[in-house]
Amino acid sequence: MRTLFFLISLLTCSKVSVGQDSTKFRILTYGLPNFEREDAKNIIAKKWSIDFYPVAGCVVDQDLVDSAARENKIQEEKIVTLYGKDWRDKFEKEVDNEFIIHQKVFNLIDKQKFIKVKKNQLHKLGETLYYKIHSTDSDRIYEVIVDSWGKWEGKEQFIKYYKLQVDFKKKIVKILSDKVIIE
Repeated sequence: MRTLFFLISLLTCSKVSVGQDSTKFRILTYGLPNFEREDAKNIIAKKWSIDFYPVAGCVVDQDLVDSAARENKIQEEKIVTLYGKDWRDKFEKEVDNEFIIHQKVFNLIDKQKFIKVKKNQLHKLGETLYYKIHSTDSDRIYEVIVDSWGKWEGKEQFIKYYKLQVDFKKKIVKILSDKVIIE
């Protein structure tokens, strides 16, 4: 039993060593995320070296809530030391700004003829396109995966249609790959 407790403690430990992902802080989360803003939040979290780590979905008990609160308090004290008492406000403002950029990127993508054609094809099947956006080393260029849920060879699955590079300041959308990839 002690071994199991130790393993669980290691997996949910609030301190994450700086390594490949440069995470310094881990905030435990639960509940349904705001999917529309999730990519923007993840980009800013990476910039701030914060990992928002989901430990449960929508169904939680008081023990989990209390445990997450205890762990998060430790991490938030460290975050305050680095970013100040108003770190959450600053963080959310950056997420808001990033989200506005994402909307500009998505609007540019939506204007592309090949996207309009693909959306029409999928609309007839009752499906739509989804955009998964990633930051790059440039503050104006993003990579975007364009995918959809659908049938491929008789099997329901996610299908990646495009990998794009979008320069939202120059308003350029470049296809990096149009090879269909099944997930």
